[in-house]
Amino acid sequence: MEALLLESLGSFSSLKKLDLSYSNFRRGTMTTQDLILDDSSLHISILQIVGAFTSLERLSMKNCKLRGILHHQGVPNFKNLKFLFMDGTALNISFFQMITPMASLEILSLSGRGLTGTLPNQGLCKLKKLKELYMNNNDLRGTLPWCSANLTSLQLLD
Repeated sequence: MEALLLESLGSFSSLKKLDLSYSNFRRGTMTTQDLILDDSSLHISILQIVGAFTSLERLSMKNCKLRGILHHQGVPNFKNLKFLFMDGTALNISFFQMITPMASLEILSLSGRGLTGTLPNQGLCKLKKLKELYMNNNDLRGTLPWCSANLTSLQLLD
C-alpha cells in the first residue's frame, strides 16, 4: 500500500506541498517543492524515492527514525534544495560529506541530532550559498574547519 501511494504521487504534476508527517513507510519526475516527513519512521531507502522530486526546494525530516545504513551513493543529488531541516534525526557526522551535491542549500538545520566529535573539512565548506546553519544542542568539539572561511554567504551560525 505505501509503495503504491508513493508511486501514485507522480500523477500529481502540479503538487506544491506534500506533508507525510507521522507516516510509517518502509520504502516519473515530480514538481513538488515542499516535502515534510517529520516524526516519521522511515527506511533510509526513502531518500531514493524522495530523489524523484527534482524540483524539491524544502525537505523537512525532523525527528525521523531512519532505519538502514546511509551511504554516499544513497543520497540523491538535490540540486534545487534550499532548505533542509533534520532536527532531532540521528545521523552520523559523515553526513556532512554527503551534502556536497546540495550546492543550493541556504538553510541547514541539524539541531539536537546528537552529533559528536569534530566537524569534517569536507562537505560543509562546499555550501557556498549557505546563509543559516543551526547545529545547537549537539556535542561538537574542536574548532571550525579552516575552510569555513569560504562560507561568505553565512549570516547565522547557531
